[in-house]
Amino acid sequence: MLLAMHAVAVGSAAMVPVSEADIETEQAVEDSVRGWARVWSELDIEAYLGYYADDFKPARGTRIKWEEARRKRFKKTGSVSVKINDLQIFTNKSKNKAVANFTQAYKSATYTDKVQKILVLVKTDDGWKITHEHSPD
Repeated sequence: MLLAMHAVAVGSAAMVPVSEADIETEQAVEDSVRGWARVWSELDIEAYLGYYADDFKPARGTRIKWEEARRKRFKKTGSVSVKINDLQIFTNKSKNKAVANFTQAYKSATYTDKVQKILVLVKTDDGWKITHEHSPD
């Protein structure tokens, strides 16, 4: 079960650990995060980009430049493995925003790393979409 160690703030909406009553929301967010990692591992760029909200803001540059860089990287990368470990999910009281905190293990033929990752997601008509992503390491 999720640990209630702390709350995460996104904008002015406080995030709280998901309770037993919110199992459906938790499962939907988890499915989205694990689906994102799966299509990344499959190098399915269109499906991967589909996990990001229209208003996603990359850490650097514009969405267009970020997307171009991702497309280029997917084309030149061979086999990839992206694993999600120690997933914790927090939601706001309205259950329309979530934070997923986890350890991401990435492996390709030329690069391997393990980082802490935070995804901020928003509930849309098309499911949970990533609006921000951050690696505090």
